[in-house]
Amino acid sequence: MSFAIITLLLRVIFFITNCYTISILVINYQQLKEYRVFIWLFVAGLLQMIYASLSSIQVLLLDFENSIIYYALIEYSVIYYYFYKKLSFRHSKITLSLIYLGSLLILLVDIFNDKKIIDQYNPTLLVYESLIFLVFSIPHFFQILDSTNSLPLLKNSDFIITSGIFIFFSITCPSYFLATYFRYIDSDIAALTWILNDMAYIFFNLIITAALKCKLQIVKY
Repeated sequence: MSFAIITLLLRVIFFITNCYTISILVINYQQLKEYRVFIWLFVAGLLQMIYASLSSIQVLLLDFENSIIYYALIEYSVIYYYFYKKLSFRHSKITLSLIYLGSLLILLVDIFNDKKIIDQYNPTLLVYESLIFLVFSIPHFFQILDSTNSLPLLKNSDFIITSGIFIFFSITCPSYFLATYFRYIDSDIAALTWILNDMAYIFFNLIITAALKCKLQIVKY
């Protein structure tokens, strides 16, 4: 099976899982109010996937890599907001705010120095984003374990989502490195790393969906 067919199948699966998660968030908008910020992430992911598909089959004169930076900014903002609302250790909100604003300031300075950077594939930004959320996940795990919540961890929505974020970025961080390194050396290896990246996004969709369903079960009872 060629890489093109595998990629197509993964994008179809991604499209289905993404739409399903969005439908859960929209239908249960009130019950899932603490997680509804993820709607923006999944809608952006859907649009980015459509953009990437159109560019790959050359329906339009689009460049797939140009869309990654825009999606990464939305992804960064949504997951940052999730940790901002959830983390409660001392000075956590100040720390998170400074990191977020500092990141945007660095990006704006880069854009000011090179206005084309926003339309270019920028693996440094993606790796930086991955490392930040891997770090944020660790104190949140300890916070969940130290909480008085009597829910089993596998039924705790926050634990499931943060575990998904940790596993997801553990996969995508090295995949961005490899895809960047091999894109001009070995196109097959580069394609494999992007396939791994697509699989990680599908996994992330499924994890978020599982967490939302756990939350709905608790709300009902």
